[in-house]
Formats: sequence, C-alpha cells, structure tokens
Amino acid sequence: MTFSTYREKSDHAYAKDATHKFEVHVQGKPLAGLTINLPEGVKIDRGIEVKNQSGQKIPTTISINEQKATVAFSQPINPETKLSILMRGINTPMYEPGSGETRKKFHLV
Repeated sequence: MTFSTYREKSDHAYAKDATHKFEVHVQGKPLAGLTINLPEGVKIDRGIEVKNQSGQKIPTTISINEQKATVAFSQPINPETKLSILMRGINTPMYEPGSGETRKKFHLV
C-alpha cells in the first residue's frame, strides 16, 4: 500500500488520498467479480483499477456504495491469473494507531 499519514495529535493518525493495492491470485474457477467491504468512514474518492500480471488494465464495472465496493469483470478472469487491485484516493478518518480499524476486509463473489 502507498499512503501518506498525517498526525494531528501524537496518538492519532489518518491517511489522505492514499492508494491501497492488493493482489488476487485466481484459482479453481473463473472469477466474475469481487466485493470489498470497507470500514466505516473510509472512502474511495478516485476509483478502482484492476490490472493483470502483465500490467494490462482489465475492463471492469465499478460500483461504490456506502461501505462496499463491487468490481464486476467484463469477462470472467481465468484461473491462474494474478490481478492487482488499486484503490485510489482512499481517505480514512482519524484512528488510534494499532486499533486495526482501517484494515480492509474483502471476499470474492
């Protein structure tokens, strides 16, 4: 993940305009989409981009509602494909360091 951390008090921090990146290795059967559950207060302001292991952008339809981002692929992604998911413009509210409240939870659809 790439992000900037800002501190207003010595015991609190928040991130502004961060890019969060994670990898998905498709296994077993083709992947039609995925869902990313976001913690309360976390927003994706500049969208989501998906690339394959060759760096090529994968066509997607993105929907971001409340605390859930949904990525639907134009065509199912074949097994053994490695995807990079880039969530851009992430802004998090202020949390105490170590609280774990900004960890992203996601599951495949």
